[in-house]
Amino acid sequence: MAKMFKSFHIENYKSLRNLHLDDCERFSVIIGANAAGKSNFADAIDFLSLIFRAGLHSAMRAKGGFNSIAFRRKRRTKASVNFHFTVEVQPHWPVGSEEVNVFDYRFELKATVDAIKSDFQVKKEFLSKSTRNNSSCVLQWSLERNGKGIEISPSPKSAKNRDINFLTRFTKDFSMPDDDLIVPSVIQNFPVAIELGRFMKSVRVFQISPTSARGTGVPERFPEMGKRGENLPSAVDYLKRNQSAEFDELVSLLSMDVPTITGLKTQYVETKQLGLFFEEQGFGRPWYANEVSDGTIQTLCLFLPLLDERTNFILIEEPENSIHPWALRHFVSYCQKKSNQKQIVLTTHSISLLDQIEPGALILAQREDGKTTMTKCMELYPETLRIVNEELFKLGEYWDSGQLGAVPSQIDLFEA
Repeated sequence: MAKMFKSFHIENYKSLRNLHLDDCERFSVIIGANAAGKSNFADAIDFLSLIFRAGLHSAMRAKGGFNSIAFRRKRRTKASVNFHFTVEVQPHWPVGSEEVNVFDYRFELKATVDAIKSDFQVKKEFLSKSTRNNSSCVLQWSLERNGKGIEISPSPKSAKNRDINFLTRFTKDFSMPDDDLIVPSVIQNFPVAIELGRFMKSVRVFQISPTSARGTGVPERFPEMGKRGENLPSAVDYLKRNQSAEFDELVSLLSMDVPTITGLKTQYVETKQLGLFFEEQGFGRPWYANEVSDGTIQTLCLFLPLLDERTNFILIEEPENSIHPWALRHFVSYCQKKSNQKQIVLTTHSISLLDQIEPGALILAQREDGKTTMTKCMELYPETLRIVNEELFKLGEYWDSGQLGAVPSQIDLFEA
């Protein structure tokens, strides 16, 4: 079932002054020098997901306030922070349908005062839903919110559509605070946009730290692994209880990279939280998470979200950290396999990782004058495909030669 981002347009989020990514792939790898803006892009995606999961104010608080997310080339920014993205979702019904629903969502946030206290308001908000069948795409309806209120615009063919009737009645006497978004707060919970809401809530960004992943897990009903790997024991326990086939596959994947591992188990420790234990061939007592290598923990954290059925989009920063190149190759191969079910994005500095992918999956991140740009490799350097196919260079070697850019230059390391 198709569930994926198709495009991003982000303005004034940290170093993302005016970033465009169109025709997104199901599997992509972003490369670039340190401080080029790869982590800022990951942070922007995380911000969007947090908005849909916890609300705009909680997301803003998690990121440090408006002044912390705004473009910082100048001491204070008066420019709006803008997000515009499209999501394609194949509906559950009718079964076998070739139709795809396309949601186009954009909003604008602007500081109310030129001061560090970070008061902000929503200046504009827009959502439309179209249906694509084969090559044609027909608009069903659009919702626009600005200073004049909320307007619903049906297409002529959908004037009597159930969605239109609901939106018209719902917004007739509805008012929204000017510092909150209507779609994540309200509309995503109704059938008119529930597919968009479910997808956005399934978006996850990871920057794994083995130190964080070694901690205990909090017992809860629907536990997940955190951004840095925290709560790993509870996430493993959830997979074991609710997705037994995927749990067995996780153990199998881990044993391919660490051959002596035979099993994973969780049990309560003295803090009344869950601890994670690794069973190893030839040892009667399992190893606690603090007793195994960083590479083993990192490998487990990398494969786990790929198997969790609750995630539909995964962005992982620098998966190569701490793990053996052979394990990294295995992981990348598995990402390519799982990309028919999930949309996967990796950021990397690893030549070994790049040697495994096709040029069409590569995105180049560069920053100049404090502004990050991201461009598909094949758009800038179409000859790369011929060079790789003719085995003149492997892709990682070609990037390492400096021919593709996205390498260190004069960058202000202290500029967000």
